[in-house]
Amino acid sequence: MLKEFKNFLIKGNVVDMAVGFIFGAAFATVIKSLVTNIIMPPVGLLLGNVDFSSLFIALDGKTIKGFLTQDGYPLHILTAFCAKNRMSLGQETVEGKENEIVAIPRLLDLICIKNCIITIDAMGCQRAIANKIRENEADYILQVKGNQKTLLENLEDSFAVKKIITTDVNIDCGHGRVEVRKCSIITDLEFIEDAHKWKDLQTIIKIDSAVHFKKTKIDTTSTRYYISSLPAEATL
Repeated sequence: MLKEFKNFLIKGNVVDMAVGFIFGAAFATVIKSLVTNIIMPPVGLLLGNVDFSSLFIALDGKTIKGFLTQDGYPLHILTAFCAKNRMSLGQETVEGKENEIVAIPRLLDLICIKNCIITIDAMGCQRAIANKIRENEADYILQVKGNQKTLLENLEDSFAVKKIITTDVNIDCGHGRVEVRKCSIITDLEFIEDAHKWKDLQTIIKIDSAVHFKKTKIDTTSTRYYISSLPAEATL
């Protein structure tokens, strides 16, 4: 349902949640087949007959502090994390001078993402990655920041002028603060330059967040933007 979609978006980066068991990322096609056809079915049963289709999978990278590779580079691991079941589905090492943009397609090919929804931070907001996700029969929600300057400006212009078709507000109280998040969605892509080059792009999303810290009485605000292949009436 759309409400689930928006509620997931406004929670931010779920990769900071506890990671369960890990399926290694070094065995390519063999491991992908093993995970998809052998491991996933019994895991689903153990977790209460969970259907692993239509799940959110967040991709995020972390650098391991105090550990260097044989080449002298910090060890950086890219992880695919299943939000619903709080478990890691796969990992890929970012080699040497590589960045996550190169490693993300390898990780997407390692795991089965069919019918899932892939969320990636701004580093992964690349047309080639969007294409890879759609080729693997999944949907994407990609964060847009300054590394995609023109796209970000297009999103800002769209939300300044275009009709917002749906909104949702969430209030979160805890840890000494009150946070109000508003999710807005637009389907009119007129202002998005070369929108057709983003595979199956259907919606653009804005998350406005206002935080009040009770102890210090400080108020902060922030805005995040996303693009997605999901329709506004997405059934999850």
